[in-house]
Amino acid sequence: MIPGSEGVLFTVEAGDEGASVAAVTIDTGQVPTLVPGAQHGRYSPSGHLVHSVGGDLWAQGFDAARLETSGVAVRWSRTC
Repeated sequence: MIPGSEGVLFTVEAGDEGASVAAVTIDTGQVPTLVPGAQHGRYSPSGHLVHSVGGDLWAQGFDAARLETSGVAVRWSRTC
């Protein structure tokens, strides 16, 4: 669950097509894809969606009420 929102973040595994971070809106059942090619999406109270791509940790602006990303994703750290 995303605090202050009617949404839940999750990872969609699509076999050979890879993974994507998505959300489901509880009241409507809509499932927007938020970050194609990413996984392990987590909401940060700083107003960011944190996710991983290829072992790297990324952060992107996120409007929890609208379940929409904004701006450009920035690599936060590289894993070893």
